[in-house]
Amino acid sequence: MPNPSETEVALTVIKRLRWLWLGSALVLLVGVGFLLWVGTARQPFSLIVVLLFAAWSLIWLMLSTWLYRQIAQHLNRTILPVVRDHPLLNEQISQAKAALLAAQDQYSSHTAQLIDSILPLGVQLVSEDDVEHLFQTIVTTAKQLASADACTLYLRTSTQTLRPVTMQTDSLKINLSAFDQHLPIPALALYDNQDQPIVRTITAATVHRGVSHNVIDVYGSDSYDFSGPQAFDMAMNYHSMSLLTVPLKDSTTEVIGVLQLINCIDRAQHTIVPFSPEVQQKVEVLASLVAAALVVNDKQLPDV
Repeated sequence: MPNPSETEVALTVIKRLRWLWLGSALVLLVGVGFLLWVGTARQPFSLIVVLLFAAWSLIWLMLSTWLYRQIAQHLNRTILPVVRDHPLLNEQISQAKAALLAAQDQYSSHTAQLIDSILPLGVQLVSEDDVEHLFQTIVTTAKQLASADACTLYLRTSTQTLRPVTMQTDSLKINLSAFDQHLPIPALALYDNQDQPIVRTITAATVHRGVSHNVIDVYGSDSYDFSGPQAFDMAMNYHSMSLLTVPLKDSTTEVIGVLQLINCIDRAQHTIVPFSPEVQQKVEVLASLVAAALVVNDKQLPDV
């Protein structure tokens, strides 16, 4: 490791290098100006002056190049080892490496959790013969997986609407099915009178765009028309906040339904929090399995 005096010398040389380049630029400007004056005055000794200035510029360039190489070599011997061996810098590098390893471990753990908990569920869903129980299992599983207070399963109908078929809300003790009763949510139109896609509501937009929508606060967002959830809140004395809407796509990537989860619950703090990206990924994996199960049971679906 270099001693402090060598480091100070290197830093001093770096500072002086700035003045060297400034001096070079000044000399070049003065020389160019002088040549212009000589050419304009048409003095008989102009050729001699030009040759002298050219020789002087060449010498100055060679000297500058030599100084630059000397400084670069000195930096390699002094400053760079100091940087590499600096304890604070090494500590920061170690912390960064640890963070990357932790992120990698977390990602691996998250992937293993998806494989262990969700994929076996796909087999259960596909093999389910009771369609009403299938719908209940889908909604219950999605709600538990996302730690959500409420979940509604919508299916796309032949008349181009989204009809809610199963709805659960834990805090209101609601567990409703379209098989035996009307849900307090109307079917949602997907197209207007001019056959144009409706994208002002988040559920319809999820169908047409085929992507998930994650909203932090229903009442604090103006991206979509949330009059439907707000009307439900008023009628049921409920408060919708965080909302996650995920499309159900078949093998042709056509959206055949939607899973909508409301109010992610932090069980430790007993508060409503946003749906995290990790939770969204889990629900999206579940949604792909749900879509496969719905396709397999297509002939058994009720007339929705």
